[in-house]
Amino acid sequence: MSIYDVKIESWDGSDKDFLNKYKGKVTLFINVTGDCGNAPQYGIIESIYRKYKDKGFEVVAIPTNEYCGSGITYGEFECGIKDAAHAKNYANEVYDVTYDFTELVVSNPGKPIDPEMAKELYGGRISEFPRQLEDGEEPHEIFKELSKQSQKTTKVGVHQFGNFEKYLIDKNGILRKKYHNGTLLDFAYPDHVDAPDVEYDRLCNDIEELLSVWHIRKSMSMRI
Repeated sequence: MSIYDVKIESWDGSDKDFLNKYKGKVTLFINVTGDCGNAPQYGIIESIYRKYKDKGFEVVAIPTNEYCGSGITYGEFECGIKDAAHAKNYANEVYDVTYDFTELVVSNPGKPIDPEMAKELYGGRISEFPRQLEDGEEPHEIFKELSKQSQKTTKVGVHQFGNFEKYLIDKNGILRKKYHNGTLLDFAYPDHVDAPDVEYDRLCNDIEELLSVWHIRKSMSMRI
């Protein structure tokens, strides 16, 4: 199944088949949950979007309710988001983001991590791991499909969708690359690391490779 065939609405509900317009494009999907420590990546991804948008590249942010109501804070910001408009407005105002957002959806199936492991990972702050689904809730179809395709691509699959994890989709709607949630943070804080541009360059190279394949195939079809 193509990712672009999954039915998901635009952030404001005006487009009920939002992903249809991305068919034939190379697209980076991002799972976003709010104004957290990963948020500087909004602006970095915007710079990548502007670099390649005229070559057939798009970015789609998917706001999820993974941390809604958790009370997690990073400085003055609360990690959870109230709705898709909250996420989009924050990204636009703080990072001048111009790529688009989907509706707010459910991302993770049930408790994502063992409580004892959470205590270890979060230094005892047990409230800081993602919410559990309520009775009757299921992950949105887009995350089910990403998980299914990730299993084919990485042979591992995706059992937990973290804040700002990224998924590079080819023009046919197939997942080609997956990047962890902190992939571009070094680029946001260059003074903290020796080689801040390594992951940025890797992502750009992956995008260029898919765009190159797209243009080669398009040229060949035009000749035929």
